[in-house]
Amino acid sequence: FLEDFWGDENYCLYAVDILNRKGREKECGNTTTINNNDDYYYEARNLTPNNDNDNKSCKVSNIITNSNVVDEILLGINDRNSSLFDMYRCNITSGKLTFDTRNPGNVIEWQADSDTFQ
Repeated sequence: FLEDFWGDENYCLYAVDILNRKGREKECGNTTTINNNDDYYYEARNLTPNNDNDNKSCKVSNIITNSNVVDEILLGINDRNSSLFDMYRCNITSGKLTFDTRNPGNVIEWQADSDTFQ
């Protein structure tokens, strides 16, 4: 899910393991949590690089998924230049980001081939 934590439209992308709910008695600490009822919560991992509660340096846009590639998504991230979104591959299990394509300066939206996810 996306969250605009500071209200500045710098959206962070979070991953939630919906099969791993936590008991209410566990301390949440500074972990972002999603409550589904009074007894359980889910931990959310921020997948946005250099972007946490204290550092608002980049945002995620142009999220591309593919039903044939269940553990990877493509993300546009403006970490190099605030007005340009380069594409990254993100392993949603590990959170590892891999640079994919540099925005030459004139791309406002990315697409991927449905067969090759390129």
